[in-house]
Amino acid sequence: MDRMELVSLLTGLAVVAGLGWRVAALTREMRRRDDTARHDPLTGLPNRRGLGEEITERLAEEGPEAPFLLLFDLERFKAINDLHGRATGDRMIRHVAACLRAGAGPRDIAARLGGDEFALLLAGEGGAARAERLARRLLAAIARPVQAGDVTLGLRATCGAAEADRACGAGDLLGRADAALVAAKRAGRGSVGWFDAELRARSLERTALEADLGQAILRGDIVPHFEPVHDLGSGTLRGFEVLARWFHATRGEISPTVFIPIAEETGTIATLGWSVIGQALRAARDWDPRLRISVNVSPVQVSDETLVARLREVLVETGFDPRRLEIEVTETAVIADMAAARAVLEGVRALGVSLALDDFGTGFSSLSSLRQLPFDRIKIDRSFVAQVSLRPSSRQIVTGILALARSLEMGVTAEGIETEEDLAFLRAHGCELGQGYLLGRAVGARDAAALAGPGA
Repeated sequence: MDRMELVSLLTGLAVVAGLGWRVAALTREMRRRDDTARHDPLTGLPNRRGLGEEITERLAEEGPEAPFLLLFDLERFKAINDLHGRATGDRMIRHVAACLRAGAGPRDIAARLGGDEFALLLAGEGGAARAERLARRLLAAIARPVQAGDVTLGLRATCGAAEADRACGAGDLLGRADAALVAAKRAGRGSVGWFDAELRARSLERTALEADLGQAILRGDIVPHFEPVHDLGSGTLRGFEVLARWFHATRGEISPTVFIPIAEETGTIATLGWSVIGQALRAARDWDPRLRISVNVSPVQVSDETLVARLREVLVETGFDPRRLEIEVTETAVIADMAAARAVLEGVRALGVSLALDDFGTGFSSLSSLRQLPFDRIKIDRSFVAQVSLRPSSRQIVTGILALARSLEMGVTAEGIETEEDLAFLRAHGCELGQGYLLGRAVGARDAAALAGPGA
């Protein structure tokens, strides 16, 4: 081999070596990114994606004992962040992660699924008895006081537990544990709830309802009904509140208390809300123009920066007079970001639409909401109106709200009027408007049109 051939060979080897180094570096970077995508950066635990893959692998293993999943939800964790700062909140999250690591066996896998949600995937050894003991031991460990700076804090958690079977996948097992967690919270926070035959039936029912609800929204099967709102002084009809109603072909009428939470959890609440609003405004467009229509918008809609533009489109599409429309907003829809809510609500008022604060008195910051946001009306929650004539505490609350509204020059509507005694009390204390079973139940668009009468 002459000198030139040797130089060429060495050059080629150097190029190959350089390429090899680059490939190795690229491989390491890809592995690092892949690992980051599967792990929570604060605790180093697998995240939801990572846990899902671990569950899938565990379910594929051959063995006589199926794995268990424990799902933990921290109580009032947001309050710690709000009161003590994010650094303290992070300290508490690491405390929970340490508790799970300490309690886990060699084949168990701890994970952080979200802000205040953790999981522990258990190997099947020991069965349900071990899973129950470990869940209770971990709840106690999480609840031990932790020194965080100048304060000593404690956390409480609730646990949902589920056993896998060979027919379920990772999503199914997570869904079972989540259903058990929800049931445990209802039974009493700080407890352990198990996914059982009853929850299985509920889960199947819920899955079927989710599918039916999506189709019902697309077909326009969820329709507006109209609850009369009366002037309590004169008894005259002043308008209607729009309520969503779903009449299922085989299940019959499904309560809004059932399908509204499903719509919120599945992300279809905004689509449902705009569908009902559009139908309601088209139906009421040609009624007596003195009658106002009130519609409730969900927290999801209020947090959507396109709400004003979407509302403008609906008003144009339906030809409905914006001065006849009142948008009802609950305090929970605005309290998370008051500044953003104010911008959206001021945009709504600029369209000529009025605003009502719904369920007034049930939140902790209603006075703050009234002071900072451009509401025209207060709606007194039905929990205060029911038997107001008999309950001294309700009487004090209602008379206080009425006095507050007068001082702020705001209108008031009382919800849930069901007895003549309650109606008489509200009239005697100057409540302007009211609605409830005593004054008229919600009816379909055709019956509401008969009550409303035609426009001029």
